[in-house]
Amino acid sequence: MSSLRPPEKQSRVAKNELSGGENGSPSLPPTDWMDLLASLREATSSMNDSTQCPELIGLDTRESDRFFMVEFLKHLTEVSQTVTLYALALRCARDGQGNLNKNGEVGDELSQRDKNVILNTRRALRFALSCLSFGRTYDEIKSNESGNDHHKGQTNVTAIIQEEAIIADHCLMHRPLCQLISEQNADRKCRLLAARLLSNLVTSNAKTAAVLAADVDCSPSDSIVTKRMLNAMELSNTNSNKNDNAEECSELTWIDMISAAAKAGDRETIAAISAALHNCIASLEAGYRD
Repeated sequence: MSSLRPPEKQSRVAKNELSGGENGSPSLPPTDWMDLLASLREATSSMNDSTQCPELIGLDTRESDRFFMVEFLKHLTEVSQTVTLYALALRCARDGQGNLNKNGEVGDELSQRDKNVILNTRRALRFALSCLSFGRTYDEIKSNESGNDHHKGQTNVTAIIQEEAIIADHCLMHRPLCQLISEQNADRKCRLLAARLLSNLVTSNAKTAAVLAADVDCSPSDSIVTKRMLNAMELSNTNSNKNDNAEECSELTWIDMISAAAKAGDRETIAAISAALHNCIASLEAGYRD
């Protein structure tokens, strides 16, 4: 498994790694997502019988929580970096600087590097989804053990995973997820997995929902809409295109995500995005009631 970097160094390291590829293209050191996913699934399936998971024998609740957090939670930052890498590749392709095909999918005309970026992103997203599945299974087992006092004396692992992914400064996974979903030419599987992950990250968690609601607007600002219209009519100043693109990429909106999926004819992703918005609103409402 990959080593855990100090949190305060994560953002700087990610920036350096994303700018160190061939010809200036983004790159990341390889992560064996398949091995991580297999280990995570094995841990999830073994939780029903502590004799199948010797690491848990003799550990109290907090110690067992810590074991799982050390084993899997640390890799969420790598998931965020991997999604960021693919979102950057899509943006370069949209600007005519990349080799992804018009559907952003794996095709014969793609270089092996581009194929690896897409496949690696799929695996990373599946790992993150499996982390949340693991958290739900773990919380359910601990809840059954403690009776009705679900939160008494134990950690809510699902909430920890959600908050590490969205709230932690070295991760902020919702941002690259939204950027990826907003790219019309994104690989369909990647977009769908990203939308489902976004939905799961704000389910029954007012804290993560509040961050998502603050960072993602309903629709683009008037200035962005105007610039898009000018670009469509080819009336924009070419010298300001780079600044415009940077501003547009920093603005995340629900309309852009739904529009990209709709233009690609991706109904499953539209449903997943709608579920994410619904879960975000429901979590905020529940948080206000509490």
